[in-house]
Amino acid sequence: MPYFSNCKGYGNIIPFWSLMEQHYACDLVPREETLFMTEYSFGKAPTADACEDVVVNCVYDEVFVGQQPLPRWFEVDAGVPIFEVSTDPVRYEDLMTKEFGAIEVLAVASPDNPGGEDGEVPKTVAFVIEYYQVDDTQKRLVTAGLDFGDIEALNDDELTGRLLVDYNLTFQLTAMTHRELTIAFAFGWHFYLVLYLLVGVLSLVIMVAFLFYHRIVARPNRATGAPVAPFKFRSFLALTMPPAGEGTALALAPVVVADFLIAAVVTARVFGADTRIFECSEPEGDVACPLTIFDVIKDDPGAVAVDYTLLRTGRCGTSLLAVGLYLMRAGMIILIPNHADPMAVPEAHDGNTWEYFAWKRSNMIYASTFTSFLLLGIIQFSFSDLFGERIWFSIAGLKVLGIGVDYCLEATMDEVMLAAPLSMCVIVILGLVTFGADDFLDFLNAFFIELGIMMFERTYLGEVVGMVLDYLGENLPLMRATILGWFATEEEGVVDDGPGAAADGAGEGEGGPAKGAGSESGSQSEVFYSEEDSGDAGAAEELNDEDPELILYGAGGNSESGDGSAGA
Repeated sequence: MPYFSNCKGYGNIIPFWSLMEQHYACDLVPREETLFMTEYSFGKAPTADACEDVVVNCVYDEVFVGQQPLPRWFEVDAGVPIFEVSTDPVRYEDLMTKEFGAIEVLAVASPDNPGGEDGEVPKTVAFVIEYYQVDDTQKRLVTAGLDFGDIEALNDDELTGRLLVDYNLTFQLTAMTHRELTIAFAFGWHFYLVLYLLVGVLSLVIMVAFLFYHRIVARPNRATGAPVAPFKFRSFLALTMPPAGEGTALALAPVVVADFLIAAVVTARVFGADTRIFECSEPEGDVACPLTIFDVIKDDPGAVAVDYTLLRTGRCGTSLLAVGLYLMRAGMIILIPNHADPMAVPEAHDGNTWEYFAWKRSNMIYASTFTSFLLLGIIQFSFSDLFGERIWFSIAGLKVLGIGVDYCLEATMDEVMLAAPLSMCVIVILGLVTFGADDFLDFLNAFFIELGIMMFERTYLGEVVGMVLDYLGENLPLMRATILGWFATEEEGVVDDGPGAAADGAGEGEGGPAKGAGSESGSQSEVFYSEEDSGDAGAAEELNDEDPELILYGAGGNSESGDGSAGA
């Protein structure tokens, strides 16, 4: 074992096998009594070798005076690999004949808590290994880590080497249970494929049982006498799946091509395949070598040392952002097509303009941008410790947030067709954030919890939420007007009975709602949409508000004005 030397009972080096097999604190289980783990030993724990509370007293060999060119092994940054061990046992003959890179190794990284500042050393170093008992003779290392504790400052004699500095090396070896192995992804890919299939089948069983329960307890409508609606699942699939599949294929085709080109030309790697056009001979690897034609163009022409990996990552992100903006623009054109007459002038005589399609597309772009940043914040929150520690409360809170966001999107878009893509993005992201669970089993539990919430929401809660939102939509404006009325002053409530009002009254008395020629209302314009070049302003309510043909009329304009001209 590297770095751990001058240890009591071992001398200058500690053989790895000796620490695990010859220490009195290790419990070695005979081969015939060993219970190993298979991939389908659900809920079981192994009976295998274990080492608990192994303590070895060692002495530091390092020189503490002066600054060293490289950090000492207990001074490296958190997460930096200190040394590596092979995951499986390797014979000496194989070790001499194999390439070093062909041996699977496990990195032993520096702990999150560093070994201290200058002049400080850890007095306790904990080395913990967890392994997978493959069969009755073979072990496979799964996790290995170090932890530093009891950080103490050195005195002058210890700094200068007049006094030896000792520390305690503690070692722990533990066989992992099936649950821990599953969480650590220690099994082969076929096990997780089978596990995902089992999860899918179990989900289907739950939903089918939920469906049959409601079919059994359903009763005809007593008020109308209507029978229970028949279940036409095949008809539903025939109507919905072909258009959805065709649209998905048409939308994915250009996106896949664009992403493939970005990966091949910018990052020089597509699904593990190497697409570089320049070879790399630097000892640092690809991080110090240009691989694509874009790598030749530096962000800083005067820079001598360039982190090309960081450069390629940034350019890949910028390219994906550009593709996303283009797709957003294309989506606006598809969802909000402009069939208006290009010769129509969207400007009134008094200067008012109404670019209908520009405003509608801008509104959706604004909502899409706002939703994107909101979802980015949710994704970032899913990586936090708070989300993992309070995952059940987080899922419930995000579900409530999703209902509120969906309501706001429908109110902002004013069309279900335009709000549906953004609502689907919210649903997908709220499902993906469960990957922020602390471990794999928590993720599976979160999946089933979300499945239960979804079934309850769509069956029961959706109707209640719809009723509550409709009630609020109808009564909130009235409540707002009432509250504003409480705080209104007398001056705000005074009605102007001036000459304009008298003129209005005279006009009404003559049998029409025409305004006085000098009144302020006479200069106002109302916006109407019509396929006709002219029309009666009084028929405004019969016109479609979203018709692209725009005609503007005066507030008092009719097809026949007072001077006999058309009121267009």
